[in-house]
Amino acid sequence: MAVAGNRAARVAVDYSQYWVRSGPDIDGGGDSVPGLLVDLGPQAVALITGLHDGRVTVTAQAAQEPPSGLDPGWDVAAETDLECPDGVIVVCDWGGPDHGELGPLAAGGPGRYRLRVHARNRRQVGQRQSTEEHHLLTWPVTAPAPPRLLTPLDEFGRVFNGERPSGAPGLDDLDRAAAAGVRHLADLVAQPGPPRLSGELTVVRAEAIAPATPRKVWDQVAVPWGWVGFGGGGSPAGFEVYLHRRPWLEASGRFVTEDPFTGLAITWSWATAPTGESSEPLPVVMERDLLTGQERALTFTTARSWEAAPSWTLPAEPTTVSIRLRRHGKGTTAVELCHRDLPVELAGAVQPFWEWALRELHNRLSKIPFAGLPWDR
Repeated sequence: MAVAGNRAARVAVDYSQYWVRSGPDIDGGGDSVPGLLVDLGPQAVALITGLHDGRVTVTAQAAQEPPSGLDPGWDVAAETDLECPDGVIVVCDWGGPDHGELGPLAAGGPGRYRLRVHARNRRQVGQRQSTEEHHLLTWPVTAPAPPRLLTPLDEFGRVFNGERPSGAPGLDDLDRAAAAGVRHLADLVAQPGPPRLSGELTVVRAEAIAPATPRKVWDQVAVPWGWVGFGGGGSPAGFEVYLHRRPWLEASGRFVTEDPFTGLAITWSWATAPTGESSEPLPVVMERDLLTGQERALTFTTARSWEAAPSWTLPAEPTTVSIRLRRHGKGTTAVELCHRDLPVELAGAVQPFWEWALRELHNRLSKIPFAGLPWDR
């Protein structure tokens, strides 16, 4: 097997992904290998990383022929097809520039290629510094083939797909209460319209002693989407919560005050934008009356489309979350969280969520292995 290049690049990832692209057409698609590859149309694929944002090491090779076997030493491997009309395959940062330092990856010019993806050390959720590595191998093919997983899925991929991590403790009472609260909020924002609220407001409080200095605690709480959610929103204070088989829940927020290593205040409300699949009729053959010039469709086909439902926020007026940090002792920090302007009808869902979030903050700073989000377990 003639192979060109084996060069490395530090590829920027965001939303736990980077792209391999072989043409200009990039479309929204679905999982081609759930937990590892996401189809972006025939000319692109997103590769799922354990690192949410930061940089991973990617090496790449271009071959003229299919490999004779599977490279050893990788946690997971899979492959898929790419249509390459211009004879150029590139590795891209998420939504960003490509990495030309990896060299040409389309060894046979324009045509169809098979892309094999290898990954290891993906099980490092929440860490910006990671030892995660990926290796890409491409070669030309003449016939299409479906995506396929070549090894058992690694532990990160299984957790990403909603499985409980191996050896993880079962859900306790706080996990179950936090999960019920998040699901309740998700069900409320998924309704056609906002629920009736009494107008009475309350305050929810939660406290914890974190085993770290205020500076280290600040690094966590100052980026809420990296601490209690998944994916940044329009503001660094916003985040998204994904629930399997339910609409996702978005916390829309903005910073009101920031006092590094001491505290912050954020306004928050919840929203969603559930999408529904619809079929749109498309004319295929048109008939024209040569005398009148009128046209009519003789046959129709349908095309699938996805429409987002109009979004509304819960509650209509944002709530305010303030977090204060104060040195508690040598190497420890007191964390005091106060959620104000909260409709009393939501307090029962929000209280266990914040109690769980502060326990998760303690666990992260103690380097206790992440057991997965309770609402997805």
